[in-house]
Amino acid sequence: MMTTKTNLNILSWNIEGLFTRDGTNKLRTNEILNTVHKFDIVFISETWQDSDDNTDLIGFKQFSSTRRFRHRNAKRNSGGIIVLVKNSISKGILKHKSASEDIIWLELDKHFFGLTRPLFLCCAYIVPRNSSIYEWRDLDSNDILETEIMKYSQFGNIMICGDLNARTGNLLDYIPDDNQTLPDNFPIPTSYGPDNFNVHRNNRDSQCNEWGKNIIDLCISSKLCILNGRTIGDITGKYTCYKTSGVSSVDLGIISKDMYKDVLYFRVHDFTIWSDHSPISMAIKVNNRSRVNRPSQTNCKLYDPPPKYLWEPDRRDAFVREISK
Repeated sequence: MMTTKTNLNILSWNIEGLFTRDGTNKLRTNEILNTVHKFDIVFISETWQDSDDNTDLIGFKQFSSTRRFRHRNAKRNSGGIIVLVKNSISKGILKHKSASEDIIWLELDKHFFGLTRPLFLCCAYIVPRNSSIYEWRDLDSNDILETEIMKYSQFGNIMICGDLNARTGNLLDYIPDDNQTLPDNFPIPTSYGPDNFNVHRNNRDSQCNEWGKNIIDLCISSKLCILNGRTIGDITGKYTCYKTSGVSSVDLGIISKDMYKDVLYFRVHDFTIWSDHSPISMAIKVNNRSRVNRPSQTNCKLYDPPPKYLWEPDRRDAFVREISK
């Protein structure tokens, strides 16, 4: 029997440690398990996991990356990412290696999912600018992200999700009315072509940081758009991170502008006790036909139905007399 899947649901969450202080695996709690099983692809960042931690979930294929560096004074690992893909769609997904241990690329086959082009899904965690991890690294994850987006965009569309630690404020991630003639000294790449994208974006977080400006430049140059604040499910641009130092919107969903029309929703979920980040989720249109095995027929013996008795009206009085005895 064939079934058709018309939407692909993706969840992204900075879980702020896979284990609680008392050693509870958050992925084993009923609340998080129930949430995870509602989605086809689940990206979890900042797992702080060791390579030997068991995070396998029944019904999912797992891809993971642990951070190799650990400061000698640190009591735990840092970073770490996991991507869970439902077994039912795993045949249509190929993992690509990234130069960053904080990035995992998945290629969604266009034939399997009924897409016009392959979709390259980037699950990314970008460390904060003031992090000690950033200071000692030779490679900047932002530079790696930009390079790999340029690489994969030649072969298909791009989708990005994760905690990018990027505060974009109200900066425009597109060039307004770029189908009109622009001045010769306008600061855009010579290869840039108009995309006719003018969808307004709201953001409750009015602050910008260096990483946010990088993301905005990346969106403009690579023809990507941020889903937060302009998509059904999050029109206001909700906060995604709550710390004692303040609130911010740093967990983002980003997609190629050509695919914006195929986005069904983008949502910032409610704050939970498990992390200082809210989960974010999104869905895109697909057309996946998969075969589901019918339940096997059992060999059982069928019996004839019992005989049917017909009532004769003229025997009514005799029946009543017999019952009365």
